[in-house]
Amino acid sequence: MKKDEQIQINQAYITKNQLACLLQLTTRTIDRLMARGLPHYKIGNQRCRYKVHEIEQWLRANWKVVRRSY
Repeated sequence: MKKDEQIQINQAYITKNQLACLLQLTTRTIDRLMARGLPHYKIGNQRCRYKVHEIEQWLRANWKVVRRSY
């Protein structure tokens, strides 16, 4: 995805690259999250799309923020 390309949050579906950019993760990490149950929609054999609000809900329910004190 190009740097000047912006993600429109109100889009119905976004691509894996857009999701990775939005979450500041790699596409490989998105694949790992999908294996853990990240909601996605398959289109054909290889393409996946994601709904931003479903991703946000899933992350809130499944990710914990760990803060380390040094």
